Amino acid sequence: MGQQRYLHLRRRFASGLVSLLYTGILVLAASSAPARAQGAPHSATPRPPSPCMVNTTLGAAPLRRPLGYASKLTLDLRATCPAQAAAPVHIVLVIDASGSMYGARIRQTQLALKDFVRGLRLTEHPDAMVGVVTFNSVATTLCVLTNDEGRVNACLGKISPNGDTAIERGLIEGRRVLTVGRVGMASDVPIREFMVLVSDADTSVTCTRSAATAANLRSQGIIVLTVALGATADAVCLDGLAFGPSWAFYVDDDLTRLQGLFGGITKAFADLQRPMFAVRLKPGVKLRYHASPVDPAAQSSGEAGWSWLLPSGAAPARITLWAEPLALGLVPAAEIAEGQLLDAEGGILNFGLTIPSIEVVDAAGLPSATPLPSATAVPSRTATPSITPGPSPTDRPTRTPVVTATPAPQVCPGLAARVPAAVIADALAQPADVDGWTLLCRFNGFDLPRRSLGIKDPGKPWHPLFNGLAFKCGCP
Repeated sequence: MGQQRYLHLRRRFASGLVSLLYTGILVLAASSAPARAQGAPHSATPRPPSPCMVNTTLGAAPLRRPLGYASKLTLDLRATCPAQAAAPVHIVLVIDASGSMYGARIRQTQLALKDFVRGLRLTEHPDAMVGVVTFNSVATTLCVLTNDEGRVNACLGKISPNGDTAIERGLIEGRRVLTVGRVGMASDVPIREFMVLVSDADTSVTCTRSAATAANLRSQGIIVLTVALGATADAVCLDGLAFGPSWAFYVDDDLTRLQGLFGGITKAFADLQRPMFAVRLKPGVKLRYHASPVDPAAQSSGEAGWSWLLPSGAAPARITLWAEPLALGLVPAAEIAEGQLLDAEGGILNFGLTIPSIEVVDAAGLPSATPLPSATAVPSRTATPSITPGPSPTDRPTRTPVVTATPAPQVCPGLAARVPAAVIADALAQPADVDGWTLLCRFNGFDLPRRSLGIKDPGKPWHPLFNGLAFKCGCP
């Protein structure tokens, strides 16, 4: 009997000790956060519908084009919102630290996320806070939510990849960080809560449990922004984990593009008073979008879709890009065109876009139709002229089609002294991979292909990332 009482007292003591430790952790977390208005405990809730109104226009010009030519797409977005107080922003960076991220992938991820945090200008926005979570076989919190940029950067520097890829554990840990961040917040204060998930998980990683966890996060109003890193990443899985298709982004094996992606995203977060647009266009199989020029640059692009995250200001937000139909007939300018508005208080408004169609005709017989450049010579598709009376009683013979040489790329004078020979050789061998190659110039009433190879900004030194090569209408 005495032994049973002893064991009962031990269990009560252990239970009390665990409760005391848990209470202490919550108290420390609350005390580490900035002082906030007290009230009822804050809990995550589904995103309310936004009271804002969105006007959208997606146009294509010209609407009638010969096959092989591009039309300019213009998307205008304008948000009209009532007066709103900017809600606090809590962002948790949830970073894949599995073994496959070792080396260049984690280094580029760290650099890009540091740029992203710098762009948030935390010192100017005391209500913006960032946390850092990593996951491999387990999940670890490196930084609770903080307004200290230096502390966040120090946490990002601690990532050391190894182990497997348990995405769901990273999402669960990120939710815990956000939950602790709500301590001390008044229940009537809306919070815009985000998770930024970066992972190179491929199809060997099971997505079922991660999808269930992401669905739970969406039900709580937590916006999950995903970045599929690398050509082998399971973009389908990561796309499904995002808050919506417009919040899913992709980066291929050119990891240097990751900084550009986050550089664009941080602009949407930089002004907390503004709503932000998340937009996605998918070209479909009968259309392709050109990589350049695009203004502003898409945060990610590819056959799965082109995605933009944009701030909304007094003037309409505008996206312009070039779309080339690949089939005759009426070709829609997009297969999917959709977006979401997130207002300053966290309200969500979903919207679709009316998609115009481009009439694509055969280029034969069109006087201004000039074939796009290709690697080999092709017969010109010149219509046979009608027979006209002449001074001789004998009719003139009918003209026959002739073979014309396809315009070849030309190198602007002085380029060889400014750009490595190997870079120029690669551009000439694969001109389709260089910006501007398939775009047209208007000259004396004719559409002529760009074929003059030069530096994008000739007034600045060549740089492989920031000032590369481009085909232009002519040389400077």
